[in-house]
Amino acid sequence: PNVVECPENFEICSNANEFTLEGATPNGGTYSGDAVVDGVFYPENASLGNNTITYSYEGEECSFEISVKQSPEVSCPDDINLEKNSSPYPLSGAEPEGGNYYLNGSQITEINTANYEIGEYTIIYRYIDETTQCSDSCYFNLTISPSTSLNSDTNFDFDIYPNPNTGKFKVILQNNDEEYNLQILN
Repeated sequence: PNVVECPENFEICSNANEFTLEGATPNGGTYSGDAVVDGVFYPENASLGNNTITYSYEGEECSFEISVKQSPEVSCPDDINLEKNSSPYPLSGAEPEGGNYYLNGSQITEINTANYEIGEYTIIYRYIDETTQCSDSCYFNLTISPSTSLNSDTNFDFDIYPNPNTGKFKVILQNNDEEYNLQILN
């Protein structure tokens, strides 16, 4: 008779990708068990806790355990829309709290629009469960658009509306006897 040996028991997280079972000897046998299809283990179909996997080779068999740990369920806040010259915007709203936000591969706690070009960005929120050491991530969008609000100098007697605007606005002069110099900068 052949001596059939199985790999050691091990743990994975419930959101791990499926993987081909290996490590049993001699090669050429068959793996079976819950969440096993054609020698591939599917964690999302497995029970939480211990899952017994059997390896069979020419009438002999052994078994080992794959312990599936619960991954956290992570949710992101709504997408964020900011104007180019906005005040720093603190990041919050992802659940569960205690994870980290990443933009362009760097960990961040707030958005300072002065550090980014106008455009669309993807923010990643990643949370690691301290008990299971399983993690999950979610994604949300950041849009930085050109500034549309106007700052009117209170030393002059005029009104600008609408404020903020989309580039179309009206300037109302309160005193037509004075000369005004209006500069519009982007």
